[in-house]
Amino acid sequence: MRMAAVLLLMTAAAWVCEGAKARFDGVWTGMFYSQPTELASDGSYSEHRNRFQIQLREHNDIVKGKLRIFDGHANKEIGVQNGKRFGKRACFDVILGSDMRWCVYLQGRRLKGSWSTGPEGGTLLDGAGPGARLFGIDAVRAK
Repeated sequence: MRMAAVLLLMTAAAWVCEGAKARFDGVWTGMFYSQPTELASDGSYSEHRNRFQIQLREHNDIVKGKLRIFDGHANKEIGVQNGKRFGKRACFDVILGSDMRWCVYLQGRRLKGSWSTGPEGGTLLDGAGPGARLFGIDAVRAK
């Protein structure tokens, strides 16, 4: 009986630890959008698409990582700064010329979110930056 109770407790502890595992941990690849830089042939300004890969690590609601941008930035790697959890979202700063405040969440098997300019806007903005325009982020976990 005692052995069964110990086995049950060990199984429950393993299940709880698995459930508590950091959800954002891993390598993600995808696309983020940014300010248009050139006038299109039809006279419109399309948002610029940027391919990226980001490695995130989460521990005790602190988020760290490295972002690699493949388009237009010579395969540049940038450290994630000031990262933390805000409920179901992870928000962090990426400094690339100016401060880009990324806030991402999981939707099914995808990492989705948006970024805006500026540092963390605090609890009023739920971790987002105070920038006036939001740009989309969409990625999948790399294999």
